[in-house]
Amino acid sequence: MAPLNARSPVRYPSWQRQYEAAVLEDDPQKLHMLVSDAQAAIARRLQSLSLESCGERQAINNAVTLLRLLEREQTSSYD
Repeated sequence: MAPLNARSPVRYPSWQRQYEAAVLEDDPQKLHMLVSDAQAAIARRLQSLSLESCGERQAINNAVTLLRLLEREQTSSYD
């Protein structure tokens, strides 16, 4: 796995590390599991997130979009 940037601020610890691990993974064999882990962490966080948390909701929307793209790329690479 590619190393996480130690200087990267963790604003959303309940899901951000899992997301970063998936985005930075360069091993296709590990990517599916890491994307699934990140999606599960995001889903858990969404269940407890208040409606007033606009900034985190936007960050989650952006993260989910990128995770879906990673899934599509991985799926298409097997074709």
